[in-house]
Amino acid sequence: MACEACGSANDPEFSAEINIHFPGPMSLDEPGFFVFPKLAVCLDCGFTQFTLPERELCMLKKVLARRRKTHIGNYTDAA
Repeated sequence: MACEACGSANDPEFSAEINIHFPGPMSLDEPGFFVFPKLAVCLDCGFTQFTLPERELCMLKKVLARRRKTHIGNYTDAA
């Protein structure tokens, strides 16, 4: 697969551990959580991309939905 930034084919996959933190005041009472995606890192330009596994994506959606329900007005989508 070619790098989306520079077109290079020099983008091997690596295992990763990423801690997702929530924006703004959410971070005070909602702990972040770890996800373990595969990263495609372009070794020519450094551009990196990943896709969250379905399980972790569902967890993220649930936390955000719960926060929107209980703290309407205190959370805004990051643009």
